[in-house]
Amino acid sequence: MLPRRYSVVTVFLSALSLAGCNSIGTKPYKDEFPEPCSSDWFVEIEREVNLVNHDTGRPPPGSPQWLAALDEKYSVAKNTSTEIGDIEWCHQIHQQLIGL
Repeated sequence: MLPRRYSVVTVFLSALSLAGCNSIGTKPYKDEFPEPCSSDWFVEIEREVNLVNHDTGRPPPGSPQWLAALDEKYSVAKNTSTEIGDIEWCHQIHQQLIGL
């Protein structure tokens, strides 16, 4: 039995907050992709979606034009309240592409 100074709600909230914590350095996804919005992530996403046409000189992965083309393809900013290129936007793209 818990001492009276601890309420069930306090114990529950403490356990809940600890369960939601990530330790420093852990990835939010259990896949092999780099951290969303990192330069390595942009390269890996490009490998998946093939937006860059090297013959026409399309913009490189991670550039504003590339981000806009990726958003046009997946409509994340259009369908959510996130800005193109924002970390939350990258997480939304990641989830759509990887299926998590």
